[in-house]
Amino acid sequence: WFALERATLSAQFRFAALEQASDLMASEAALLLEQALIVEPLNEELLKALLGYAKHNPEVGQRAFERFERELMQTLQLEPPHELRLLAQSLGNTRGLKISPPQFKLPVPGSAFVGRRAELDQIAIRLKDPNCRLLSLVGVGGIGKTRLSIEVANLVMMPDGAVFVDLARLSDPLLVPNAILESLGEQPVEEALARLQHVLANKSMLIVLDNFEHVMAAKEIVAKILETTASVRFLVTSRESLGLRSEQVIELSGLPAPDTVFPLETQDAALLFIRAAQRSHLDFSLNNDFETFNRIYQAVAGIPLGLELAASWVRTLTLPEIAEELEQSLDVLAVDSPDMPARHRSFAAVFHSSWSLLSQAEQDVLAKLSVFRGGFDKAMAIEVTGASLPLLLRLVNKSLISRREQRFVIHELIRQYSQQQLSLENQAHAMLGLAVVTIKLSEQWFLHAKGEQQTEWSRRIEQEHDNIRTVLNWALQENIEVGTQLSGNLEHFWYSRGYHREGMEWAKQFTHLYQQSNTIRLRALWTQTSLAKELSEYDLARNSAEKYKQLASQLNDPKALALVEKFYGLLEREQGNLDLGKIHLEKAQTMFTEL
Repeated sequence: WFALERATLSAQFRFAALEQASDLMASEAALLLEQALIVEPLNEELLKALLGYAKHNPEVGQRAFERFERELMQTLQLEPPHELRLLAQSLGNTRGLKISPPQFKLPVPGSAFVGRRAELDQIAIRLKDPNCRLLSLVGVGGIGKTRLSIEVANLVMMPDGAVFVDLARLSDPLLVPNAILESLGEQPVEEALARLQHVLANKSMLIVLDNFEHVMAAKEIVAKILETTASVRFLVTSRESLGLRSEQVIELSGLPAPDTVFPLETQDAALLFIRAAQRSHLDFSLNNDFETFNRIYQAVAGIPLGLELAASWVRTLTLPEIAEELEQSLDVLAVDSPDMPARHRSFAAVFHSSWSLLSQAEQDVLAKLSVFRGGFDKAMAIEVTGASLPLLLRLVNKSLISRREQRFVIHELIRQYSQQQLSLENQAHAMLGLAVVTIKLSEQWFLHAKGEQQTEWSRRIEQEHDNIRTVLNWALQENIEVGTQLSGNLEHFWYSRGYHREGMEWAKQFTHLYQQSNTIRLRALWTQTSLAKELSEYDLARNSAEKYKQLASQLNDPKALALVEKFYGLLEREQGNLDLGKIHLEKAQTMFTEL
């Protein structure tokens, strides 16, 4: 039904747009048809009409043709019809984007380019700006920086073309000028930088520097070339930005998450997975199994290399088996492909490359950050790891943690690798720090749970719930008191947010293990008592209430005793014993009045 309805509406939109365009100014008509092409990106009729109207707005025509060309190649591996190419060429080269190959030989990828439409458009706009002479694509290993840069080099047209320089093989920054010279067809020389500046002096070209993190000190060489040339532009791929004043940065993330509205096989992440899988299993199909594919996507967070490595297992494992393996370990993300760089044959190799470029202090902090789940704020990171703010920002610049609004997030795959590097001593120290942080938060929640700030604190605890679960799991083995304290403080959070079963199970485990007669156990007993009633587990609730009442008497806590009488009244009411419930409630009313 969706497919039929979508096709009908698309056709109606196309007919209406073509009819309306004839009544508009040419430039307005071109913009209208560009919108129609977003709905039907492969419709030649719409593109031909748009190119006809675009003589007074050539940039729109060029932009529309580029999108059509990319979509056609990605979807059908076809070139645009010659007639449409000639129409596009007749508009002129207004955006600096080409219709013919670059002058220099560029790497030939082994597979078709998938997705990244928004990024390609953003890069094209940036490179059109005369003030943008150094553009860096920054992201974690495997995110697709190299593949995107090759696609850009094939699309961008400058008078002297584009060259691609792979820096991964270099370890000495001083070798970079000769590497660029070789890509330009020049012979290596001793005074390489001076020779390179002379060669580039009158050039108008794009130089792609791939894997720049291996020679970060060479950023001074890039700066000198920019100072002595007028029309040379650099596109850099790196796991961290260069930090030069002239630099503009685009940070790459994973491919967009799959959406249930559209067919799975038409979406970028799924399309990449399918194409990778079909290299070894020609008849492979996802069969629109959104739920299982989404598990795979989440496990690798949409990282293209992760999707490709996972897809390599389709001959051996079913889709659900691949998802299950990924959720348990990263070991499945490995292949033995001689035509793939060694650093990309497994995720462990990808992250080892990044890890080896860190200082000892950066490695220690990143390893300690692996104890967090679901993110953390600046104060939490500093308290748990002992890191300084500048050090945290260095990890952000190196794409190892990311900043989202007021919180930091460490990618799950990086977190798992970093956790493997964490010594037992540092793990114990970091977990104790995280326990202290969560106890402080839970105490604040307990104080404000039923006050004016309840909503604000409820959001905060929800935000840290994954970190709290991590501490609770750790506390079961390492510190029963911490777990008991947390389970007692968070009763009203679990009650008000619907985590009845989870909260009760935590409290039940800790009250069984922790037998101290103190307020900590009293609160945890109340969590078990309250949530058991909400789950209609009345025997457990009554048994817990008795233990709670006995401990409250030992501690001489009149408020707790009044509270348990009220609880008995509510429990009897729920079970239909109204007269008995009334007796308990009247007694509770008297006790609260006295208090």
